[in-house]
Formats: sequence, structure tokens, C-alpha cells
Amino acid sequence: MAHSAMGRATWCWSVYDLKSNTVVTVGKSESAKVQEPHRRLLTDVAHSILKFQSSRQLMQAIHDAYLAHRDAFLICGILHRDISTGNILRSVRGKGILNDWDMARKVKDTSSGPRQPGRTGTWWFMSVKLLVDPTTLHELQDDLESFCYVVLYVALRYLPHNKVPLLPVIMKEVFEYHYHVPDGVRGGAGKGALIHDGFFIGRDLEFTDNRPLTSWIRIALRIIRDWLDYRVQSSRQHRYVLPGFSFNTLILKLEDRPMRDHGYST
Repeated sequence: MAHSAMGRATWCWSVYDLKSNTVVTVGKSESAKVQEPHRRLLTDVAHSILKFQSSRQLMQAIHDAYLAHRDAFLICGILHRDISTGNILRSVRGKGILNDWDMARKVKDTSSGPRQPGRTGTWWFMSVKLLVDPTTLHELQDDLESFCYVVLYVALRYLPHNKVPLLPVIMKEVFEYHYHVPDGVRGGAGKGALIHDGFFIGRDLEFTDNRPLTSWIRIALRIIRDWLDYRVQSSRQHRYVLPGFSFNTLILKLEDRPMRDHGYST
């Protein structure tokens, strides 16, 4: 690793890029030599996902990042563990890039290796399970749940809808809510209330002239609700909890409500 092109790294893997048919390196680099190219990446090659002109552009970028996450998990056995608005970029050609693999780990290491103390991820987009209990195992379902929160957060903040007057409350109670306990910080109550009871956004959230996006968000929140309910029911009955919603489940929903083409004009 000392002579790696990426410099010194704490996490680093060689993975196969299906599009370019080449082996590339992903991981965390601490070398000053790669910081300048990284800055150029954010300006000359890609930019923040928040710089979009339509919901179609937004959802295409998120969908591309989702596919990259799926391939890393299914082909390479790597879980990203930090899905957030800061880690999804839009290339100058409009393609999505899943960036910043600092927190990524091989799936076999997360289940059998030494546990990392504390939760991983970006607070606003963490799953309810991780916010409630930072000692629990970070799983695939947590990352998929984070993708849904990224869509909801960006859509609420940057697209027109019928809940704009409530936006400060939604941001505070759903995405920022936390409280301190002797051994750290907890959260998740706001997201849980939104998912189970429609608190803060209500049952009538509508994005202006954008029924497909409205429908996608409702379906995504329903998937999360069903998974959380199943986990609670299984734990009460001391039953083995089966794997939660998977790539197949989420892909099916995305095909039902296409992410790339929902007709929101620029």
C-alpha cells in the first residue's frame, strides 16, 4: 500500500469496473498527492447532487449511485455504509457517482470481524435502527433506507410541494432530531413517527405537477415501514429476523415508478 497510486490508505480495495472493463481502486486515501485531483473531480468532472435543474436529473443521479452500490455489494461484497447527499455526485454528463468509500467495509468483516464502536453514516440519512441503537450491526437494509431518505430530503428542500410552510419543522424533527444519553447520542423518533403515522409531512404530501415522484416516495416509506414492523414483531416473538428489503424489492418499485423519467420539467 505504501507505493499505491492512491498513497497511504486506511481502507482500500481493487474492484472491477463493469463499464470501463478495468480494475480500479476504491478506499480512503490520506495522501496529499490525491487531494488536488479530488478537488478537480468536484469541479471539472462532477459536482454536488444538489446542483440539479429537474427532478429527472436528481433521480437519475441517485439511481446511478444506487446501481453502483448494488454492484459493489453483490459483486465485490462491499457495503458503503455512508449514503448521503454529500457522497452522491452528478458528473458533467449527468451520471450519478457514488463517492467517498471511507466507511465502507467488506460484508464478511462486518458480521464476523471486530466491531467498530459507534454508528457509521451521516446523521440526517441514517436508518431508524442505527439512530436508535448505535451498537447494532450496519446492514444492507440500512444503506437502502438511507437512499430513500436522500430522495425525501432533497425533494423536500429543493422541489415545490404542498408542505413548504412546515419545512423548518420537518427538517428539525425528522432529519436533525437527537437527544443525549450518558453513553452518547440517540435519535430516530422523528423518522419513526413519519414512517408509521405520517407525522410532520402528513398523508397528503404532494410534489407540484409531479405525481410519479410523490408516488415513489410514498412507496419507499411504505417499504421501510413494513420492514421496521417486521423487525419489531420478530424480536417480540424471539424469532429469527429474515433479511429485509433487498435490491430486488427496491428495484421492482423503481421499475413501477421510473426514477429517470417522471416528467418534471426544467
